[in-house]
Amino acid sequence: MSRALPRLALTALLCLNAAKATTLQAFTLEDLATQASMIIEGTVLETRARWVGRLIVTDITVAVDHCYKGECEVQAVELRVLGGTVGDLVMSAHGVAQFSPDETVLLFLEPIGALAPGYLQPTGQAQGKFRLVRDAQGPVLRRDPRVARLAGPDIEAAHALDLLPLDEVLARLERVLAID
Repeated sequence: MSRALPRLALTALLCLNAAKATTLQAFTLEDLATQASMIIEGTVLETRARWVGRLIVTDITVAVDHCYKGECEVQAVELRVLGGTVGDLVMSAHGVAQFSPDETVLLFLEPIGALAPGYLQPTGQAQGKFRLVRDAQGPVLRRDPRVARLAGPDIEAAHALDLLPLDEVLARLERVLAID
């Protein structure tokens, strides 16, 4: 048996324990909207986990149903997040959004940059991803439960986004971004 595998497992375990202490600056809806280069409502079509060097990443394809900011002529976007499952090996990172096929989402996105040209990621890690679930009044935002511990003066405003009606969120976005 290779000595690299036990070392890799130990490294992953240490990283996961350190990641549990992740604290992020709390983003309000206005923060997310202004920092994101693209805001879309869409449906997750596919997720694909794979190795990139020594890390597992998951590539996600999301069909764009509505675009509120950014390159709105695209029909789909490609995201990449840290973590995933390849074979029997699971790698997870605290605070990083996870996606499921057929999930309807509202996403605040930004480019990853030189590490993964052409790919986007949620702004503020999992803070930039909301599932859209239906209630009696229509779709409401549901915060990704993997959001890391939040800090800063806007904690209450960030947590208040959970269960907000989509119509109210879009009206606020229109005010912030002057969306047509």
